[in-house]
Amino acid sequence: MKIFCIGANKTGTSSLTCAMNKLGFLNLPEIVGYTTELRTPELRNNINEVLEYIKKNDEFDFFEDIPFCFFDNYKLIEKEFPESKFILTIRDSEDWFCSVIRWVNKMNCSDYYEFIYECLPNIDNKKIIIEKHEKRNREIIEYFQNQKKNNLLIMNIPAGDNWNKLCPFLDKEVLKDKFPHENINK
Repeated sequence: MKIFCIGANKTGTSSLTCAMNKLGFLNLPEIVGYTTELRTPELRNNINEVLEYIKKNDEFDFFEDIPFCFFDNYKLIEKEFPESKFILTIRDSEDWFCSVIRWVNKMNCSDYYEFIYECLPNIDNKKIIIEKHEKRNREIIEYFQNQKKNNLLIMNIPAGDNWNKLCPFLDKEVLKDKFPHENINK
């Protein structure tokens, strides 16, 4: 079984990755790292090449971040891996936007968000960016509701979703450990 986190950056994806690793799932970015061919700008939006890579490297079972969190790539992923499960990480839109802006300023990565939202990530474009972010989340939910496979879990980790929600979805015993909260930028 393959599991894909399709939530946008800054919605608890690092925390989810840590949780998935604790549950024994092997994460492609965690193992391969950000310097591999999958992280080059040329392949950031070429989901087909990434999916071919996944097919050839069966050792990995959890995937998040680039390019899984882009656009409607979840549709292509679901077609290639129909037995997979998907986790949409969400967060309050205002909090999410503030976190994105802090992250952009800290990491100097405005080009990444400009590529996704087709505008500069700044306060002047707040409304546009939030609308696009929320629209994508709605489209994901609608798409998976229409699939009727029960293969989408929506998690709001910043609001407190934890092992009690994640583990049953993955047919795992609920852990008693504290749920991880990683990569918090204040």
